[in-house]
Amino acid sequence: MILTPHIIVGAVIGAKIKKPFLIIILGFLSHFILDAIVHWDYPMRLSNVLIDVLIGILIVFLVARKKNILNRHYVPYIILGIFASLLPDFLWWINAFVNNELLNNYTDLHHGIHYLNEKEGVITFLGLFSQVVVVIISLLLLFVF
Repeated sequence: MILTPHIIVGAVIGAKIKKPFLIIILGFLSHFILDAIVHWDYPMRLSNVLIDVLIGILIVFLVARKKNILNRHYVPYIILGIFASLLPDFLWWINAFVNNELLNNYTDLHHGIHYLNEKEGVITFLGLFSQVVVVIISLLLLFVF
């Protein structure tokens, strides 16, 4: 899953839940749920990651501004939700530099969930479509409810 859907889902969790411990748990778990959905990933280059993160944050900023939730009551929860939803990939990335048995086991688990759909030879269009659907549903949850 590209990072933008993770960022948006994490922001929605933070904006809706507003309970730090629950935000961390749900944001972290949401990452694995999204990774288990058929999706597409771009080649891992720093420029791709930065553009992806900027797009996700820009969407969150524009929606939060439109919903008038860019204030001290929501922003910390939104940031926490984004952080928690990206934490699984950050831990995966750290494992590339640290040889730790616990992180190795975690990486194996994450890798197994993340690449379930690659074993099926998923069509790129379907993978992109699923991510667009996740973003639309998340934004609807934020706007409607």
